[in-house]
Amino acid sequence: MVLNRKIFAAGLAVLASAGIVGCATVNSATGGAFAGRGDSVAAALQESGRPPDDRALDGARNPLETIAFSKVKSGDRVALIEPKGDLYYARIFSKIVGPTGHVYIVVPASGYPAQYRAQEAAALKAGKPVPPNAIDAANEIINVTDYKNVTVIGEMLFLLNGEFGLPEQVDVVWSNGSYNDWHGKTAGQGGKPLPLAGIDKAILNAMTPGGMLYVADKSGGQGFDEAMHSGNAEAVKTELQGAGFTYDAASSALSGQYILRFKKPSSLTGDKRPRGSDPLAPYYGNTVHGGIGMAVQRWDMYHPDHTYQEYGNTGSRAQQAIWYWDAEGNNCHIHEYPAFERSFTDCHEVAPGKKAGDEWTEGEGNAARHYKLDAGYTFPPEGGGSLPGAPPVP
Repeated sequence: MVLNRKIFAAGLAVLASAGIVGCATVNSATGGAFAGRGDSVAAALQESGRPPDDRALDGARNPLETIAFSKVKSGDRVALIEPKGDLYYARIFSKIVGPTGHVYIVVPASGYPAQYRAQEAAALKAGKPVPPNAIDAANEIINVTDYKNVTVIGEMLFLLNGEFGLPEQVDVVWSNGSYNDWHGKTAGQGGKPLPLAGIDKAILNAMTPGGMLYVADKSGGQGFDEAMHSGNAEAVKTELQGAGFTYDAASSALSGQYILRFKKPSSLTGDKRPRGSDPLAPYYGNTVHGGIGMAVQRWDMYHPDHTYQEYGNTGSRAQQAIWYWDAEGNNCHIHEYPAFERSFTDCHEVAPGKKAGDEWTEGEGNAARHYKLDAGYTFPPEGGGSLPGAPPVP
């Protein structure tokens, strides 16, 4: 049994072809300070569909100068790092890159969706405010006709010793107001530091040769001050040049902030996506049965149209997603169902060269899991908590 393959095919088309977006409509009556500017940034800022709340932020954020500094242009692929799920820049970039470009909103996730929902449920039970969920905030742009060229990716960047898994290499990466906080002592998994060197390298690999990295944040101090959420431009340069970037330029468009532009050397590719034969071909029509002999087991199904379903035994749930390869050669899933996992993205290594009937073990010690590639489609036993039609169990 396969769940709604047509929906997944439509979702894949969004990822692969960047969607269809109508041309920006310039309203000269509301153009304000941007009227008369003929460049693409000014045209996007004058677009009549921009929310009033976005327009109210233009004075403080100076998008005309800062976005132009990133060198984004029509047809570009852009990744926006948005830790709060802010859509201000996504709406602008969507119009600049147009129907032949694409915008990926990357929301760094601190844990799995079930952990977010557990925190929300605990807050409601205690009569306290529900903690904000940045992935949910970013998801508000999904399926909005004017922004069909936007995809949300909620990703735990601290996994795999640092990841930045995108469906394709991008021309511009935009980091505004997040880089300093990545240096916090408890910014990573389990209250540990982030594997920042690995994340920086993953960002580099996720970019096209010659691509631009825009980094802006609060300026101050000699290094990075966790309490003040500030950082020093020279410290940023040292780190990113150490990751392989070339420093390109600085801007003074915003008071109290460093604004730096870096370039990926044109000689670097860094794209490890599979080429030639498909490593997942033996998986199609079969089932990866994971966690054999353990309390929690999973039944995973990959399809050549880049759709994916996963079922679990009692206490787990059904999932469906769109899968792709990232620049690190990892296999990633953008979750579509259940609704509370929508846009959550996880990347992991895939064991190649398997055939139906093969068994193998991944991980070591307590983390070891036993797998088998079942022939055909197999499912959890009757009564499993995530059989088709059963309600999702958080």
